[in-house]
Amino acid sequence: MAGACSDMGRRTASSRPALHTGVEKKARFLMVCIVPDKSADASIAAQSEMFRALPAAARISVTHDNGTGSAHHARLRE
Repeated sequence: MAGACSDMGRRTASSRPALHTGVEKKARFLMVCIVPDKSADASIAAQSEMFRALPAAARISVTHDNGTGSAHHARLRE
């Protein structure tokens, strides 16, 4: 996937690339994308990019963990 999943240009000395994963549980479809850091902005951008590939019925609900990457989860509704 292009876009948010491959944007590695803006890195600081304290940030490191991370993997962002998503699983569509019914079909057990795994989505993985490399993000520039573990920030909430990078996580939401990666989720938005990954969810575009899914049919609308598969995007009905999302379960987030308690990490800081989920801080901007409300943006996914947009």
